[in-house]
Amino acid sequence: MFKICIIGCGEIAKGFHGPAIKKYCDENTDFVMQACCDSDMQKAEAFAEIFGFKASYSDYRKMLEVEKPDAVCLTASYTVIPKIAIDVMNMGFPLIMEKPPGVTGQEVKSIIAVADSLKMPNQVAFNRRYTPILNELKNLSRDIHNIRCVFQRVGRTDNDFYTTAIHGIDTVKYLADCDYKHVSFRYQELPEINKGAVNIYMDCIMESGAVAQLTFCPHGGKVIEDYFVTCKDNDFTLKMPVWGSPEYPGGLWHFSGNECVGYIAGDDPKFGTEMFERFGFYSENADFFNDIKSKNMPVNDIRSALQSVEIAYCIQERKTDYHA
Repeated sequence: MFKICIIGCGEIAKGFHGPAIKKYCDENTDFVMQACCDSDMQKAEAFAEIFGFKASYSDYRKMLEVEKPDAVCLTASYTVIPKIAIDVMNMGFPLIMEKPPGVTGQEVKSIIAVADSLKMPNQVAFNRRYTPILNELKNLSRDIHNIRCVFQRVGRTDNDFYTTAIHGIDTVKYLADCDYKHVSFRYQELPEINKGAVNIYMDCIMESGAVAQLTFCPHGGKVIEDYFVTCKDNDFTLKMPVWGSPEYPGGLWHFSGNECVGYIAGDDPKFGTEMFERFGFYSENADFFNDIKSKNMPVNDIRSALQSVEIAYCIQERKTDYHA
């Protein structure tokens, strides 16, 4: 049997990774939900009961030593992911870790160094890369000239919004299928809302020559995450199936010749029926487990996350320029 363990039983795990792993194991009977762990033992026990994990722990090292899983899912806070990720890989276990996999580029590089030295399979859980409707857009768009990302949340007063903005940063990079070459940042401080509250504007040149603009407004009137892609003779509008949005489950529009020539609904049955399916959480876990079982190295590994982390941290530091 292929044994899966999860570290971290908080809201992201409960809402998305737990249901995704359960669905995967229900569909693949040679995979088993072996154990879960959280520093709060009551959370771990409740998580095990909800999703059907065989055992629960408050010490992840003890869990790994006893259970010896074939794969580990890490959904702890980004502040502790680097330390735990390095521990897990040093103990010999393939790992899928939540984003961001570190606060700074240097923290990510420390994980890369361990993964490379051990040749340990690993993956970063950027769920947008696995969102079915976004991959429809990626497959349709060719010769991209411009990408615009409009990313809004409601009432976000936390001072580490860059850990959420990284989703838009990474998604633009994924759609462009290349790295950023140069980024200029502008900040609109909003002291009347909260100390540190800010709207973020990014003007970007991609390595492909495409141009991108990203707008992040943590204090908007509604939750949205929209992408506008302009190609030669074609335009696409994507409304992502983000939770909490009045636009959920979103949709994808294709325009050419000043007419709408295609539309894909966000609730198309092929995308699944649950949020964790439509928003990529199921596919990212399934792909990782399939890769480990097949002894393949995951494509979306820690190295692929480095630039996204570096650019997101520029926001936290209020940098005005980034050069690759």
